Amino acid sequence: MRVNVWEINGYVYLKKDFLEYYERKVKKYGINRLSKELKVSYDVTAFYRRKKLVSIDFLKRICEKLNIDKNKAEQAIEYFSEGLRNKYKINFPFEITPLRLRVMSLIIGDGMGSLNEVCRWSQDYRNIIYGTRLLKKAINFVPEVRNCSKSKNCKTILIPRFLIKMAIKIFKINKMKSYEFFKSITKHSREHQFQVFAQLVVDEGSPDRNFIISQATKSVQKGILLLAKSLNYSCVLYKTNNIYFYTENFPKIEKDYKEAKKKFGKYGGFWFKDKRFEEACKQVNTEISRYAKLFNEEFGKCLSVLKKKEIFTYRNLRKLVKMPESCLGTRIRRSIKCGHIIRINRNFYTFPEFLNREDVKWLSLTKEDKVLYTFSKLKKPSFGDFMRVSELGISQTARAVRNLMRDGKIRKSGRQYELN
Repeated sequence: MRVNVWEINGYVYLKKDFLEYYERKVKKYGINRLSKELKVSYDVTAFYRRKKLVSIDFLKRICEKLNIDKNKAEQAIEYFSEGLRNKYKINFPFEITPLRLRVMSLIIGDGMGSLNEVCRWSQDYRNIIYGTRLLKKAINFVPEVRNCSKSKNCKTILIPRFLIKMAIKIFKINKMKSYEFFKSITKHSREHQFQVFAQLVVDEGSPDRNFIISQATKSVQKGILLLAKSLNYSCVLYKTNNIYFYTENFPKIEKDYKEAKKKFGKYGGFWFKDKRFEEACKQVNTEISRYAKLFNEEFGKCLSVLKKKEIFTYRNLRKLVKMPESCLGTRIRRSIKCGHIIRINRNFYTFPEFLNREDVKWLSLTKEDKVLYTFSKLKKPSFGDFMRVSELGISQTARAVRNLMRDGKIRKSGRQYELN
């Protein structure tokens, strides 16, 4: 991935030997003639005299007018400046290395910014140094560290906006915080992809035994899932905003992590979270995670089958899955918490889309409500009537009647019952 200087806007400082070459070309062509044809002042054309910066657009026009090789001009660039404040010692064509891509991805997690905004990365004052080191390593630029307005313990650094502009141009996207950005980088090398992943771990992740990346923005969530799939890391969206990575991924992540650290040193890993991850790698049991994933897949297939029944029982689940009861119970509770299934009564379950069905509403009633419903059919029902109408067993009916009498809602009259 490379960007030619002619594809971006800004200013450049040129090397001495090129300025001398350009001066000879100008004198041969005629400086007054050139200035008149380009519709600029004599001083602008003669920028070589004071080694002034020149706009990229003007340099391009000069090259075309004087038949100067654009590649030669591009290679003669000593500094690039987006405006007139900072200058960056970078070479063109500008190569998007894994570390430079990581700088670009700083605005996705704890950063912010876009084409028309200030781009910055914020972090705890003890850890902001990692961002400044990365910029120094990637583009030989040390940003100014500033205080955050909201917190005394927070610091922020500015990210050169030209990097974001380059990323948007290369990846043909509208903004960085988008699914399209992740979709684009999955077409590039594993090293590039891992550096984006590593920065997400730094900003939004918990690289512990429960390896999680938290992200509230839905499009970015979807992008992280795609990136994980491209890296062959199995994961699942958990509790709305958490992406949980199965423990079986640790050997894969650890391998990529070590290769990144070997190639890029302290810049390539999880920075101030390195020790947490390395400690987790020593503690995890990938075999347990493998079984957990298999159980999850089996449970998911089981729910797909039971969806045809619409209403199902615990016994139905037990017949379809082959896993310990404790593991099944965990997956049932997790599915209820995430809203994938609904517990409508003791051992009866359904799916959210079937909640308005009459039989579901009936099953969701308590045993006391079902017994009371009998009075809408019969004025003075007997115990047998309660069992027949409520469809409850003898013990459940007895408990329901006992509870209703204790609460003073019904009373016994001979072998029949009446409402109080």
